[in-house]
Amino acid sequence: MKVIILLGYGVFTEDNLQYKEYLDEALKIIDKSSPDMVITTGAMTNKDKRGLLESSSQRDYLVKCDPELASKMQLENHSISTPQNILFSKQLLQEKSIQPESITIICDSIRAPKVFYLACTYLNDILHLDISEEEIYSRLLHHVTDTKMDITKGAHYSYKNLSIEGVNLHRSIDEVGLQVTSSMIEVGFTKYPQLEEEFLKWRKEQFEMN
Repeated sequence: MKVIILLGYGVFTEDNLQYKEYLDEALKIIDKSSPDMVITTGAMTNKDKRGLLESSSQRDYLVKCDPELASKMQLENHSISTPQNILFSKQLLQEKSIQPESITIICDSIRAPKVFYLACTYLNDILHLDISEEEIYSRLLHHVTDTKMDITKGAHYSYKNLSIEGVNLHRSIDEVGLQVTSSMIEVGFTKYPQLEEEFLKWRKEQFEMN
């Protein structure tokens, strides 16, 4: 089974043109990939839009644009961080006893290096990647030294049956700077659980989640 995981960046509304462009690009990737399942991710993170989930708001727009996707959609409703997006999607697959033959993750291009690291780490077992942490960093280094990829304009990372498709969200310099720090912190979650607990506590306060 070919699976696509779409990472969310807040509750989607059609007046958010930057987010709409992201989902439109995601639709192009989905159409080209012809997956068997599409998982949209994200909990109720907008305090001004109580009752709306990131995952369902994305799903509703995708299905509106392409009704044939309706039967392929799955919602991951609980994540509030990038690591949780990936880990909870993995748990959803395991709960349904699905062994994916490949997984493609669509994300903001600025987050793509972080997503590649986390996906290799969390999905190593179900995709049989057999990749070490040193090899993950080696692959990231390759993209810097050999491909000279500019992640502000888009990004693509792959290893065996795992692919990361980074979409340009036209982030501001301030947003890029914030994400650099956030990426370093979230990568640390794989080794320092207490760090993740502190981060999630702070994020729940930001979202006013109980």
